[in-house]
Amino acid sequence: MSKEPGDKQARSSQTSLDDIFLYPEMLLDILIQTRLSDQFLDPRRPLTSALEEAYQNLHSIFTFQWGAFLLRDEESSFEPAYISPTANEHEVLVARDRLIDDGIFARALSQSVPITAPLDESQAILLLDPLTTRSQILGVFLAKLPEEVSMNTPLRQKFLRLQLLDIASMIETSLYHESLQRENANLEIRVKVRTQELEAAKNLAEAGNRAKSEFLAVMSHEIRTPLNGILGMTELVLDTELSEEQREMIEIVLGSSRGLLSVLNDILDFSKLQAGKFEVNLVPSHPEQIVNRALQLLSPRFREKQLSVIAHYGEGLPSTCRVDPDRLTQVLLNLLSNATKFTNRQGAILLFVDSKRVRGEHYLEFTIADTGIGIPKEKHEMIFESFTQADSTVTREYGGTGLGLAICADLVRLMKGNISLKSIENVGSAFTFDIRAPLQSNTQVSLDENFLTPHLTQGKHVTTILIADDSEINRVLVRRILEGIGNFRILDATSGMEAMTTLTDIQCDLVILDVKMPGVSGLEVTEWARSGAVPYLDKIPIIGFSAHIEPEIRDRCLETGMNSYVTKPIERIALIEEVKKYI
Repeated sequence: MSKEPGDKQARSSQTSLDDIFLYPEMLLDILIQTRLSDQFLDPRRPLTSALEEAYQNLHSIFTFQWGAFLLRDEESSFEPAYISPTANEHEVLVARDRLIDDGIFARALSQSVPITAPLDESQAILLLDPLTTRSQILGVFLAKLPEEVSMNTPLRQKFLRLQLLDIASMIETSLYHESLQRENANLEIRVKVRTQELEAAKNLAEAGNRAKSEFLAVMSHEIRTPLNGILGMTELVLDTELSEEQREMIEIVLGSSRGLLSVLNDILDFSKLQAGKFEVNLVPSHPEQIVNRALQLLSPRFREKQLSVIAHYGEGLPSTCRVDPDRLTQVLLNLLSNATKFTNRQGAILLFVDSKRVRGEHYLEFTIADTGIGIPKEKHEMIFESFTQADSTVTREYGGTGLGLAICADLVRLMKGNISLKSIENVGSAFTFDIRAPLQSNTQVSLDENFLTPHLTQGKHVTTILIADDSEINRVLVRRILEGIGNFRILDATSGMEAMTTLTDIQCDLVILDVKMPGVSGLEVTEWARSGAVPYLDKIPIIGFSAHIEPEIRDRCLETGMNSYVTKPIERIALIEEVKKYI
């Protein structure tokens, strides 16, 4: 008798469900009422929350005692993703294991149909329905039904399948979204790690480049310093009275020293070009004066080989245009040096300079032709490549690194131009290059054409020049060059501190100052002089010189207050030119 109320309630529930499935109108109403919310289909929604809503919708139609969504993991095990009520978790797991052991689980999955089975002797019924999509089996829905609720009618099974198909689709979308989020997170981690690796590699490469640059700078300084003495003193010795045998030997020393300097310059220039450290600085310049200066710098070599050198300037050549005089001079010197090296004694070198317009832009065009050994036709295309010469025998006979023309080509490209070659073996070669050179108007650019005058005119005042350098060789060399061009009072200082003392005690007209001295450097001496500590020093001309050839060193010297800068080894002509500017 005690079970009558429960039996009556169960029969009432069963009758209500039967009524729903007997009348399509009522079923349609239920479908509308139990429609899953739009939020349910949002893949960003937590899966547990979506499964809870899905279960509540199912539970509102079917009187489950408990229900669970079991999802398949990577190992093909079916683990609970949602259980209601949660207190029945143990019973759910026991039921799952029993169905697996009995083979019912496998049958339901293989047939993709709902299956019911008795739970135990209590007459309760287990419902097992696969959660599938067109592409995969996601899991199963497992529920416990009272014995009074039957799932054997086709309409009831189809209704449940319809609901579970929507739920399976939602699960698939949600799992895909979770997988995508994990992949994105992993991708972000991999990108971050890869970025860190690339940054570390970049820093390592930059550190390597800095170390290489520092090494080259130090080696350059250490090699240029003794070369300065060798070249300078050798040139001075050649100005003295020598026997033919002595002159021949000294000229060999001079040529060998110049060869070593050329190799050093090529290596440093090539390194800087590879590192992208060369910059073009366009300033108003006189093309004819740039060419004349390059020819004058090489005039001793022309005389040595008794070469006939002729420069021809086109009628349309402008008096002033904007170019980088240093880079242009470097290209001219390199090509003229090559022409000198590969032309036999008493040969000829011709230099043509003209201007042209290309697509509205003004260009300067240079051609350097020689009567040298020429270059085989099959070598023309490769001649501008690094470490390349026409023949290995050329290297043995004439020397060189094979970098000169590669450097020229790179510098010409930096100046927005092109370089080309015409050559016939055993007849001669002609190199032609052009550079962009915007015209400059209303600007006076002057260069004293007589800067090589052997002696400077002196009045009653005797010009006092201070030479400050810790190297005795450099001081003697500069002194000898100055004594060859005028009657000066020349003072020596072996350190920056001594230079400051001398300038305080004795009024000088010009300072020639080594940039890198131990203790107080040349830069510090210049800063002190420009500070106004000694009234006349804020205007005194200061010429800095150093074995450092980097543009940033030169710029720093000028910014500090030096008037000009000369690199070692000191070219006698270059130093004379700078001195003539200020006295």
